[in-house]
Amino acid sequence: MKAVYIYMSATVFFIVIAYTCLVQRKMVYKENLKKGVHYVCQTFNGRLANHIYQYASIYGISRLNNLTVILGKDDDLVEYFEVPSAEIYENRDMCQAFVEKYAKHCCVFDETFMNLPKNKNYKLGVYLQSWKYFQHVFEEVRTELKFKKQIQENAAYIVNSYKDGYSVKYGAKAVVFGVHIRRGDIASNRDLGGVRLVPDSYIRNAVDYVLKHFDHVVFLVCSDDIDHAKKVMNYRNISAEFVHLPPIHDLAILSNCDHVLTTSGSFGWWAGFLSRGTVLYYKYPMKEGTFERSEYNYNDFFPPDWIGLA
Repeated sequence: MKAVYIYMSATVFFIVIAYTCLVQRKMVYKENLKKGVHYVCQTFNGRLANHIYQYASIYGISRLNNLTVILGKDDDLVEYFEVPSAEIYENRDMCQAFVEKYAKHCCVFDETFMNLPKNKNYKLGVYLQSWKYFQHVFEEVRTELKFKKQIQENAAYIVNSYKDGYSVKYGAKAVVFGVHIRRGDIASNRDLGGVRLVPDSYIRNAVDYVLKHFDHVVFLVCSDDIDHAKKVMNYRNISAEFVHLPPIHDLAILSNCDHVLTTSGSFGWWAGFLSRGTVLYYKYPMKEGTFERSEYNYNDFFPPDWIGLA
């Protein structure tokens, strides 16, 4: 389909066809929704890691409210993850008719989501970024977010190759510590003015912590600024390898590491959660007194067993 239509008649034709298709889709989906079952959709705000967080929270909420999660066949979650509990449709148009409920803040737990009025379909959002929404189903969430086979196999191959190689070098089983260094968009985007650019001193303090508590470590670094990552990781003669692939592959690689050192944002958060290992995070990701800081309750965002450093 061309992006620009020169003649008004052509424009009207395409509008009529689009409207007809929309009506047909709605009829199909209305028939496909199961009687006696109530559903929940997410709003899909932000990027991949935000979508993952929304899905995990929606899933946790659904388990307490007897709801079934809906996804569209073109959603990134369907493309990259198994999501076995979701019902997958051609798209999510039917969600527009659902009851909408949105949290006031992106990253503050709202307990009212955990006990919704019964016998309704819901569209929930916006970001719902708190581990407390799914604290009762952590392992189920990890099952939902199992990577598709090829993604998982490729990531495991890369991580195990480094682990095996460094185990030979060390003469002992190597510990692979994933490192996610987010930098590019925070450094360049004025709309993220309340988000701190994590200082290099934090990363090196975190490396010091790792070296104090773990032996035979190799750091596997994923970053949107590999040149800077190489500079900051040029420290204490550590063993470090660097990878920069499309985001889903970076996420899968980090998730396959034994432990994870994060900087800021949801991407590193999910790498840490899915790894099941020790997770280090930067304690002060938002600047005090900013709108971004008002959106966060750090206790709601970071699990209590993770290790915060500065």
